[in-house]
Amino acid sequence: MAALLVLIVSTLLGVLHLFALDPANSPAYRPVVAMALAGLLLVLSRYDWGTFPRRRLLIMYLWFGFSSMSMASAVLNENELVPEVWQLFGVPLVIFTAFPQLAKERAVKIVLLGVFFGFLPYLLVSVAKYPLSYPYRGVLDNPNAMGMISVTMAAAVLAWLRGVMAETRALLWGILYKMILIGILVGLVGVILASNSRTSFLTSVILYGVFFLSLFVEAKRYRRWIVLSILLVVGVIVTLPLAVEYVDTQSGGLLGSILSKFANKAADDDVLSGRNEVWQMVLRHIEVFGIGTAAMDEFGVNPHNTYMWMLGSKGPIALVFFAAVQWAALVAAIKHAWRNLKKDGYALGPVLILLNYMVMGMAEAVVSTLGDGIQMAFMLMIGALLYQKNQSNASLDETI
Repeated sequence: MAALLVLIVSTLLGVLHLFALDPANSPAYRPVVAMALAGLLLVLSRYDWGTFPRRRLLIMYLWFGFSSMSMASAVLNENELVPEVWQLFGVPLVIFTAFPQLAKERAVKIVLLGVFFGFLPYLLVSVAKYPLSYPYRGVLDNPNAMGMISVTMAAAVLAWLRGVMAETRALLWGILYKMILIGILVGLVGVILASNSRTSFLTSVILYGVFFLSLFVEAKRYRRWIVLSILLVVGVIVTLPLAVEYVDTQSGGLLGSILSKFANKAADDDVLSGRNEVWQMVLRHIEVFGIGTAAMDEFGVNPHNTYMWMLGSKGPIALVFFAAVQWAALVAAIKHAWRNLKKDGYALGPVLILLNYMVMGMAEAVVSTLGDGIQMAFMLMIGALLYQKNQSNASLDETI
């Protein structure tokens, strides 16, 4: 069953993210396949809803508040209602209930594998068809999209590495396994840098920082990793000028161009790349139930911010519920990691996947009513989190 669920989740994420190839001409079969896979999860669960602990009820209530406001916005603004029905009923039944009820304690691992294998084909086909260039977009519509799937994959690989570190394995195989994962992470960082996506780069820095801090939960056990990580950071800082000069000589200024973009934007007082002006436009058009998704698309500009997009299209009430779902889930994820990380390194997974979506959403509009691959990974991880047992036997069901 676990292998089947990994296949379903990875296919679901990969199919939903097809829109990133050409947002203006998303494949017609994309929602059909996604709904078929969601229906399969529902059937496989045999409609077993399980129990309703308090933290699960809280997420359900908050999501119902958000999806109800979203539905009201769609009705009042005469937007398409089918995606809203999915959001109102499908997400709670399938994503927050059927999937985690099937996966149970394996749910986090299944989502992590689904994220990696769901986005891997985009990366492999891109590298096979187009040599690494600057800014690199591969087969996707724009470089930012390439950076975003790369950092999402990095979040999953980091969580998997943290889990592997906490497991007991044969010495040689354990070292080889960790080296493979580290090699994948290095490759993903290279793609993130080549994409020239500041959002993805900053998100990756935060995720790596959280991973590093998680080592201090058992500082004595991971003292070598901590020392090596510190030496690595110091080494990068010391050798960076030489590395930039060498790589620029070999690639015609590629690395220097990537790094200079950050410096130039700061020097020009344009760190937000004009996003603040768009956000001001959105704020001037606030309505209780928003102006609707169709009107938002016709607004002429992209707010490049999930929360501003939600505020403009769905309204402030929907935004409050949407943000509350995220923060309630993040608090539960942090509590789960804090109580279980010593015995289960994979417990860091929910924190990394949720943070990836929330941080990225501050500078990119990672949201749609049906959901894209990154947003669906975020929601699946919320569902997975709600069913995780506490390894220290202190039930999370008693706290929010």
